[in-house]
Amino acid sequence: WRSTPTVDILPSPFNIMEAIFDNEPTVTTLIQIAIFLAIFWATIFTAAKPIIALVIKDKQWLRDSSNREYERSKKWFKEQAGIDFTEETYFEYYLKNWPNIQLIVLQHLVGGSLCLPSILGGWVPLPGLKIVLDDSTCSSLACLGILSEIGWEIQDIFTIFYKRFCTPSGNKLIPNVMLIISLLHHSLATTLGIPLILHYRNFKVMHWICLDLQAAGAVVMGVGEYTKLLDISVPFQLLQFQVLTFLTLLAMIWTRIIHWFYLMSQFLIVWYNEKAWTLLIIGLIVCALFTLFSVSASIVPLYQRFMKFLKVKADHQSLPANTDELTKRKSMRNLQLVAADVHTSVDTLEDDLIKTLFQDYNSEGVSMRQSMPPLSTFRRSSMLLNSSEIRDAMRRMASYHDLKKDKVH
Repeated sequence: WRSTPTVDILPSPFNIMEAIFDNEPTVTTLIQIAIFLAIFWATIFTAAKPIIALVIKDKQWLRDSSNREYERSKKWFKEQAGIDFTEETYFEYYLKNWPNIQLIVLQHLVGGSLCLPSILGGWVPLPGLKIVLDDSTCSSLACLGILSEIGWEIQDIFTIFYKRFCTPSGNKLIPNVMLIISLLHHSLATTLGIPLILHYRNFKVMHWICLDLQAAGAVVMGVGEYTKLLDISVPFQLLQFQVLTFLTLLAMIWTRIIHWFYLMSQFLIVWYNEKAWTLLIIGLIVCALFTLFSVSASIVPLYQRFMKFLKVKADHQSLPANTDELTKRKSMRNLQLVAADVHTSVDTLEDDLIKTLFQDYNSEGVSMRQSMPPLSTFRRSSMLLNSSEIRDAMRRMASYHDLKKDKVH
């Protein structure tokens, strides 16, 4: 008798390695790789975050950055939401959530770097090594970069949905609008990634898109995080801030508008010539949504806040030489707050949503005299922390804080 063949949802790592370099993979194989990578990245994030936090907890540069972010956020929360918190309270949240951003940067760098051999004609950019790969291997690595992004987005979507629908106050933690924005952000790779790998595995335009959206995104995020560590009262660090922010803005415009439209037009032309109407329609929709998200939530806010920073900087530097020290300190403090806002506000839409969320809490009569994470930290972590983690952190903050059942998250 003949046994019935079965399909493993998660094949062994050895079979995964074979599948990665298969020139004619099946849909099932690609889905298996994506699931494997989703588990891989979820494991890396879970294991690495507490280790990173342990290593950096006593670093003065982190505390200085935390204090600057604290100064930026506390005024709005105290005046608009009635929330009071201390520098130490904020640092607890900053320390807990800072590693997550660095791991996202790492994940994007890895995925984008896998596309470099294809873009560079087979050359592997490793110091001291002269390695040239064949076209098939280059395409396999680039496709692995795409699947890595799909895997990370799968685990992130599952996390978001779990928080939204399986926690007591999920609709408050992740409102519908925030849920939609998150899905739009993940729409490109999750909807088009596997079909494109199946049909256009060796198409360098696809490899370029992966490089632009991942490696360039990692550089933008990494630079944004680095600028938050700079003390702009020091002239050289002020210069670094200006140059790096300007380069970040250029990188965003190039990878999210100019080069993005060029690359997508190449795909749309191919689909039109091949009469691949389904891919053409889906591609047009995803391209439009992704462009709208990038421009409205990233590029425009970054440009506006950078222009504001330059204006405040010019005002500060134009102070007369005989200005008293108190006025100079206030002017510099204002400049530091505006600078802290530049890269934090890249996700201004989420800022506004979270402000609205806290206002909703206030209108419902929930006590706001409780220590909550400032805006920038809450935005970064709200989809990654579950309600019990937040409650546990709050219990440690101060003895006089009184939590109201499960109403505050």
